[in-house]
Amino acid sequence: MRVTADPDGLGLASVPFPKSSLLKLELSDSFNHMILPSSLPDSITVLTLGFYYNQPINVNTLPKSLNTLTFGQKYRFNSIIAPDSLPHTLIQLKFGKIFSKLTDKLLSSLPMLNSLSFGFGIVGPLTPGSLPPSLQTLDIERSPRLIVDDPQSIPPALTKLSVFAQSQVSPFPLHLLSLRIYEIDDITLVPGSLPSSLTELIIVSRIKIVLSPGSLPQSLQSLILSGRMDQELAQGTLPPSLTLLCLPDNCTLNIVDTIPLGLRSLSIAGVHLVKYFEQLTHLEHVELKLPCDLDDTNISTLKCNRLKFTVKSIYVDCDPSMDFTFATRTTTPDELLAVITRAIRAFPNVDTFEVVQELHSTHLIRAIDNNQFLHLHSNHSFKLITLSS
Repeated sequence: MRVTADPDGLGLASVPFPKSSLLKLELSDSFNHMILPSSLPDSITVLTLGFYYNQPINVNTLPKSLNTLTFGQKYRFNSIIAPDSLPHTLIQLKFGKIFSKLTDKLLSSLPMLNSLSFGFGIVGPLTPGSLPPSLQTLDIERSPRLIVDDPQSIPPALTKLSVFAQSQVSPFPLHLLSLRIYEIDDITLVPGSLPSSLTELIIVSRIKIVLSPGSLPQSLQSLILSGRMDQELAQGTLPPSLTLLCLPDNCTLNIVDTIPLGLRSLSIAGVHLVKYFEQLTHLEHVELKLPCDLDDTNISTLKCNRLKFTVKSIYVDCDPSMDFTFATRTTTPDELLAVITRAIRAFPNVDTFEVVQELHSTHLIRAIDNNQFLHLHSNHSFKLITLSS
């Protein structure tokens, strides 16, 4: 259910809530009335406050069954939250961008809190005992002024962490399973810089990512990189445990490392990197992220169940009197068929092709046999493609 601002100024008192069946409530961006005791049904388990909401949270005003409370990333909430006003049933809590009025024991008294997200307004070091021991997921990626330099500040149950920079938390908890790092500068990983327990690592860098041999934990299963890479992946860089690998779009690599044989999902910039993965026999999904032209004169032995790629838009000349000299259009059906045919010929060991037209639609092409393929359009139409000899 969604509630907007009411013209009578009566707030939630004028809303005829169903008292026992309402589970989810979203207050619209324009709503900014104080929540009074008993104005919300206790049946609500998910509550989202809107953009302009900036009223104090008092005792006995939030539903007693609430388990998810969201202020949102860009919301303006920065009012006082009274002690013991947050229900002990809370499991997930996400503060808004500017919220800064975090008081002692506000969060540590929540025995079931599992997931917590802060915004830019939170400042200073995180002190021991300020977070509940039940916390498993902590997101401080939007909180560059929050520093965690005391290991005792990290709850023992924490397994998933998102940070603004590699140096924001020092050292990283030894029991982490998932780590996301957003870095505005270069990021260089060296042996010992990451917990050996990690199974998932996501790095988003605005400049450059450098991986050193032995820097990635041997337990790592999922590696997602976004930024710029221009290096040689030497022997011992990629752990053999990897099953998912996503390399950056801006990527110039010379891979001399042994590719993990257990790799199941692969996302790479384009066809120029395919050669490094042709020996793999258990790939399920491969994605070529950048729009590309496929050349059927260079046959690839890449084997996978599904290959996804995006077809380049066609550039067309415009009227010289216009402010721009060219525009783009999507491929015509005949042009698309030509691209699909080239893809089938270039990758004879792929079972299913997922072809994306930029800003348009997605097509699935599934092999029937070596010469016949079924083309399934996003509008549920289909046709048979037969390759000529």
